[in-house]
Amino acid sequence: MKCSHSRMWRLSLCSGFAIILGLYPIKTFAGSPILDPAKPMPAQLQQILDQAEPDSIVDFDLRGYVEVNTTLRINKPLWIRGLRLKLPAGLARTPLLVTHVAGVRVTDSYFRGNGDTVDQAVRASLLDIHASDFRVERCVFENSAKNGLTIDPDNSGQPIVGGVIRDIVGYHVIRDVVSLSGGPGDGVIRDVLVENVRAYDSKLRGAVEVSDGAADITVRSVTSERCVYAVDVQDHGEPHEINRNILLEDIRARRCRHAIRTANDPHGHEGLAIRNVVAEDCELPLRISHTKDVIIEGVRIIRRQLDPTESKHSNNMLQIKSCQNVSLRDLTFRDCGKLTAAVELIDSGDVRIDGMLVSGPTSIDHAILEVARAQKPGASVILQNIRAPAARHPVTRQVDTNLPPAENDKKKQR
Repeated sequence: MKCSHSRMWRLSLCSGFAIILGLYPIKTFAGSPILDPAKPMPAQLQQILDQAEPDSIVDFDLRGYVEVNTTLRINKPLWIRGLRLKLPAGLARTPLLVTHVAGVRVTDSYFRGNGDTVDQAVRASLLDIHASDFRVERCVFENSAKNGLTIDPDNSGQPIVGGVIRDIVGYHVIRDVVSLSGGPGDGVIRDVLVENVRAYDSKLRGAVEVSDGAADITVRSVTSERCVYAVDVQDHGEPHEINRNILLEDIRARRCRHAIRTANDPHGHEGLAIRNVVAEDCELPLRISHTKDVIIEGVRIIRRQLDPTESKHSNNMLQIKSCQNVSLRDLTFRDCGKLTAAVELIDSGDVRIDGMLVSGPTSIDHAILEVARAQKPGASVILQNIRAPAARHPVTRQVDTNLPPAENDKKKQR
């Protein structure tokens, strides 16, 4: 009876919290399923998910990782808690958990992949969500061959609208810890909050990717160490993969190649706001391109420990390329070593820079270097409160008629 009363108390407490928070119209509490170690684990887990009532909580109390060799599928709106799943070595093209149903919530779970034993040509994410109104919170992703968590539409043609991703950690995820990838279309993934994501040692990507027709996305409180980047807002070359109204704030990158980049093409991206960025010992901290209506505020770039021999390019710290209507405020560059320029503006117009400081041991040719395809009438850049005593030239404007076409530098892969 003691166990029964404890479970009833937990049922009342959990159901009460869910109703108060408005998370789900809770019908039942599936409790903590008991697994039989003598029977195949994947089949037991799938049976539990299939038999649970819609809109119920399934609370797995797994003490250790369960190895699964087939993808588990959530086929109804459920709140899944406490999973600990891992892939066997060498198993390719196999996510651990997939859903195509709206209203799924996955929390307090651990997912371990096999990225060290699977080729990139046959990679798969650990958790795939292809429907709206999702929540993924307090989850850890390790050693994925692709992404930790991928949010993208399925072949139904329905957009993904609404979702929360919060308190996520990724270790040795080969690509992105969190990927929002819309696919061909405009606004095919929108109204999503991503908050408090940490990424460590992502070899080919970073903490968060926002791409391919994403709109009205907020990404905040991201930390990335020893990755390619903290956040990437990009497309994959298709003309209708337009990103609109993206907010990035409170971004920290340490010993990454970039803090923030936009690996995109000139397809009409617009509305990018970046606030409160700290980039420590990053090679090329900010690379923003092919976007209209850009706001960047509160950027602090420090390069105390970066070995100069590690960087193939040390031309600039912040590059704005082929952008229009750009506002830069409160920029600080400290201990940046030998640079061509702190800020480089390439073929961009209507740029305003208010508040910029270059300090510490720095040898710099130009505080601000503007490069344009042709001579423009009047000033294309408005400057206020610029302080760069170590710069040989505070502001330099150059005309380069040989600028390459306005396109992204890299071949992009999904």
